[in-house]
Amino acid sequence: MSSEIEYIGSIDYSIVAINEAGVEGRSKVGVLLTEALRANIISVKVTPTKAYVGEEYLITASTDNPASSVSLVLDDLTYKMGGSGKNWTFKKRISEAGKKTFTVIAENIEGRNGKSMSGEIIARMAVPDVTTIAFKPEGIFAGDSFVIKVTTSSPADEVVFELDGKGHIMEGASTEWRYEFLIDTVGSWSYKVLAQNKEGKIGLTKEGKINALKKPTALITVAKVEVTPVKGYSGGKFKFKASTDRPALKVTLALGGESFEMSGSGTEWSLSKVIKKTGDMVFSIAAFNEDNVEGGAKTAQFLVEEIKERYAYNKDGTITDKVTGEVRKRFVDNGDGTVTDLATNLMWLKKPKMISTNYEEADNYCRALSIGGKTGWRLPTISEWKYLLDRNQRNPALPPGHLFLNINTRLGYWSKSKHKFGSLYVYQVSLWDGKTAYLSKKKIASVWPVRYVEMEERIAEVAN
Repeated sequence: MSSEIEYIGSIDYSIVAINEAGVEGRSKVGVLLTEALRANIISVKVTPTKAYVGEEYLITASTDNPASSVSLVLDDLTYKMGGSGKNWTFKKRISEAGKKTFTVIAENIEGRNGKSMSGEIIARMAVPDVTTIAFKPEGIFAGDSFVIKVTTSSPADEVVFELDGKGHIMEGASTEWRYEFLIDTVGSWSYKVLAQNKEGKIGLTKEGKINALKKPTALITVAKVEVTPVKGYSGGKFKFKASTDRPALKVTLALGGESFEMSGSGTEWSLSKVIKKTGDMVFSIAAFNEDNVEGGAKTAQFLVEEIKERYAYNKDGTITDKVTGEVRKRFVDNGDGTVTDLATNLMWLKKPKMISTNYEEADNYCRALSIGGKTGWRLPTISEWKYLLDRNQRNPALPPGHLFLNINTRLGYWSKSKHKFGSLYVYQVSLWDGKTAYLSKKKIASVWPVRYVEMEERIAEVAN
C-alpha cells in the first residue's frame, strides 16, 4: 500500500491479516516518523539584467516545493521576499554603481532551509543629458547680469556652461543647476552646456546663441495733452497739443481707430485735424523713445456737434463761420458756371435759364441738367427763395456781394412749392422787388435751377 501523508511528526500504525473465514490473526504495530519537504531554490531572475544607479530592479525566485518564506541576502542585509507557494519577488533600488552578488534562501514550514541560489545585480552610473535650458530674464541686455538654469535627465556630478569657448562650472546638485553671469558687449554669443556623471561620462549636450541687446532707453510719458476747441463743430479744425516728460523720438495721436504722427520735437508736439464725425470723441497721445518704444499714453476727450446753421449773416453781405470764426464772402464762384451759397448750403446756376417756360418744362429741364458732373438739380422751394432774396434791394432783389449774372427781373421765377389754391398752382417770386405770388403751372416763368451741396464739396469750397 502507498499513501500521501500530510501530517508531520510521529504516527503509530498496525498491520492485521484476515483469513478466508474472516478471522483476524495477530497484528503487528509500528511507528512512522514524517518531516516537511525542503523548499529548494531552482531559479533566480533579475530584471533588467543591467540598469542605471537609482533605477529599480525586480528579483524573482522559484522553488521546487512550496516555501513558508524566502529571503534575499544582499550586502550582509537580509530582506524578506514577497509571494507564496513556489513564486516569490523582491524590488530593490541600487544607489551605487558596480556589481553586487546576492543569495536567495527558502524555508519550509519547519524553518528548515533548502538549497540556496546566488545571483548578481549590475548597476551602471547613469549618463546625464542636458534636457532644458532657461534664461532669467528671457531678454538679455548688455551690461546686465542674468541667470541660466539647467536641468539634466539624471543626477549629474558636474555641469559646465561654455560661453564663446570658455567653460564655467555651474552651481547645483542632482538634476538642477544654475549659473549667473554678465555680458558687457552687444552682440551674438555661442554657448554650450554639458553634464557628466561621477565616472566622467558626458551625456547629450545643448547648444545655442545668446543675443545680448542694447539696454532700452527709459520710456517717455506724455505729461499733458489739450485740444482746441474743447467743443466744436463737424467739419471744423481741432488742434491737439502734447507735452512729454523727456524729449521724444516721435509722438502719435490715436483717434477714431486711426493713428496720426504729430509734428514737433523735444517735449512739445502738435497736430491739427478736420473732424467730420459728431459726438463725444476720445483720443490718446503716446510718446516713443529713441528705440521707438512706446511709453505711457494720456487720454482726453472733446465734443463735436453737428452743424445746422454754420454761418451767421452780416449786414454788409458777408457771413461769419461759426466753426472757425472767420468772416468771409457768402457766395463762392465755383468756376464752372455755378455759385455756392455758403449760408444755405445750396448751389445755384450762375446764370438763370434765359428762355422762360411753363412749369412742366422747367421741372424737366432741371432734372436733366448736369454741369461738371454735378446732377440733382431741381426748382427751388419758396423757403429757399426767401433765404436768397433781399427785399431791401431792387432789380435784382439779391443780397450785396452776390455773383449771379443775367438776372431777368421782368418775369417771375418758378418755385416747386404748391400754392393753397391747389395742385395746378405754385408759388413764384419776383426778382425785381423780392415779393412772392402764385402762378398757374400752364403760364410762363423763368427757371433758376438749384441743388444741395454735398458735404465733401462744401468743405472743399470753404477751404478754397
